[in-house]
Formats: sequence, structure tokens, C-alpha cells
Amino acid sequence: MNNILICTAATTFLILTSHGLTFALDKNENSKNFIGSLNNVKFEFPHNYVRNVEYNGDPGWGYGKKGERVRSWGSNFRSLGFGISHPNFTLLKNSESLNSVIRVTLTAGEYYGDGHFLKRSFQEINRDPNYYYREVDSIYELRHFSLTIDSSVVKKSLMRDFDIYVKNDKDGKVSALIRCGNSRGDQAICTHFFEIEQFQSRITLNYKKEFLRSWNLIQSSTISRLQELRK
Repeated sequence: MNNILICTAATTFLILTSHGLTFALDKNENSKNFIGSLNNVKFEFPHNYVRNVEYNGDPGWGYGKKGERVRSWGSNFRSLGFGISHPNFTLLKNSESLNSVIRVTLTAGEYYGDGHFLKRSFQEINRDPNYYYREVDSIYELRHFSLTIDSSVVKKSLMRDFDIYVKNDKDGKVSALIRCGNSRGDQAICTHFFEIEQFQSRITLNYKKEFLRSWNLIQSSTISRLQELRK
């Protein structure tokens, strides 16, 4: 679920996320920091680090905004994207490339759902009988599920050619779920999901498979960067 930049004009752009086309930063917003709340916790995101942003109530795709969008601490974020460097875990400015670092997408507000995304995602990994994910030896303190298919029935699809890694907390609850492609070795992309209940937010990270061994540090560092932006 990588973000894809779509250039549309000199003063505005859109980013394709897991929720579809996101309204991103237009010219008159580029000089303003983005203020708002996540589950009643106030945040301020520097304008030159945010790569896409949506608030509750923003118009859907195909509908233009009506007038100036006025933001306050009471405005609720529903989607926001930024980048983090590796291995220093510092926020990246918009002018810096995301080619070899960590892409962060925060999902909250109207997009957050019931908070059971991780549980459902794990329960459904074997919903297709032709693609079976079998648990093998754990790695990096993660449960590891490897794809097994009946080649006489179905041909392996690149879209399904990934392994799944799961972390359970002490109560057995899924606390992190990671999908990593297999077709490009360490250069394949991992998509890493976890939730921050305090902010009622789901975090999606995208990074190269070579960083998988540092998944826990990446997750904790992402949380730390978010905490630093609280007001």
C-alpha cells in the first residue's frame, strides 16, 4: 500500500493511499502547520513534513472544497502521512526522498473503524483455500507464516506472494501484523500495521524487507515521533 504521487498542477497534488485519493497539500496550506486532534489529544504537525492530510468532514473524491478550510484544535484528523529516516528515525522534510526510508500513514477519525483491524486481518489470512499461510519457525520475535499453494490448482500470484509476520502481546492479542513481499529479496516492500489505542489510530508503515529485523525499533520510534508532536 505504498503512497503514489500523482501530479495534477503546479499548486496542488494528490496521493493515492489505502483509502483512495487523498486531498493533499495545496499552495495556500503549505505555509501552515496542521493542527487538530486524535481522540481528543491535540497535535501539531509541521507543514514542511506532512505529505498528505485529511480531516473528518473533508469532501470525498470528486467533490471540491467549499471555501477556505478552517482548522482548530477541535478538528479531527482522519488520515495523515509523513516520512521517517532510517536508521536515525528523524522526521523527513517534504523535499527529501522517501525511496529508501520509512513511509508512515496514520488512519484515524472517520476512517479508523472499530479498532479490530489487526484481529480481523490475522483471522482472514487463510480465507482463500487456494492460498494457505502455514506457520513456520519464528524470526525476529515474530510468528512467521509462509505462503503454501497447490500449484496444480492455482498459479502463484505476485499479488499474493508475500509472507506474514505477527506479534502477539502477553494476552494473545495481535499487536503488530507485517506483510513482506518475496519477489525482490531484501528490496521487497514490507507493510507493517499496528494501532495506538490512546489516539484511536492505526499506523501503516512501508519499508524495505532488509529493515524487518528492526521492526520493533521502527514501531517504537514511530510512536516516539508522534508523541513529540503532541501539544
